[in-house]
Amino acid sequence: MNDLHDDLRELLRRKAEEVPTQRLMPRSLARRARGRIAVNALAVGVTVAVFAGGLFAGVRTFGAAHDVNDVDSAGQPPSSAPSTPPAVSKPACTGGQLRATGSMEGAAGSREGGVTLTNFSDTTCTLQGRPTVELLHPNLNPILSGITFLPSPPGWKVDALPKPAGWPVVTIHPGKAAFVRIRWLNWCPDGRAAPLWRLDIPGGGTVDVANGFDELGPPPCNGPGLPSTVEVGPFEPLASSGSTG
Repeated sequence: MNDLHDDLRELLRRKAEEVPTQRLMPRSLARRARGRIAVNALAVGVTVAVFAGGLFAGVRTFGAAHDVNDVDSAGQPPSSAPSTPPAVSKPACTGGQLRATGSMEGAAGSREGGVTLTNFSDTTCTLQGRPTVELLHPNLNPILSGITFLPSPPGWKVDALPKPAGWPVVTIHPGKAAFVRIRWLNWCPDGRAAPLWRLDIPGGGTVDVANGFDELGPPPCNGPGLPSTVEVGPFEPLASSGSTG
């Protein structure tokens, strides 16, 4: 019996070797394989589409919830920081609101002091910049020659004081005052009548300076034939200038 089995096995092996090797897949089998691949690909595509659609819907729902929470009752997004009310600017001072008083002290060959500008109105106003100074003859006609006007640093800087808060804008409440530093040199010839002083307020008209400058008289004539020199500082708070006490 064993010999019969061995002979049968050997016969089958030889017959198998006689069958030619098939390197190409039969067409019927290939069509069946392609069909299965297409079905599987379609199933995977549908699954991906369903998952992506669900994810997009979830994102939209999440974003909508945040949009609802991120608007106030007026439909505007809330600010991340508390809102700061805008600063209310004060109107500029005019010559009609101000009263100007001059004060000078003697120095070596010069006069130093300034003009105090007091707000006599009932409205807070501001000054900024540098006034224009005019010197007038006793008949109020302007002196048009023989005078050189130069800019001067503010009194707080000359006196090595801290810069005033808010400067260069000077806010003057009713009854309070601003200051303009003045340094005056070389008034020729000796014995010449002292001039009258007038300040032009930028954009606000003019104001005449009352008394003060004539207490000591003009500076001496140290340079005959040379112009008189008037150094004019910018507006500053009255308390910032050591020359005003």
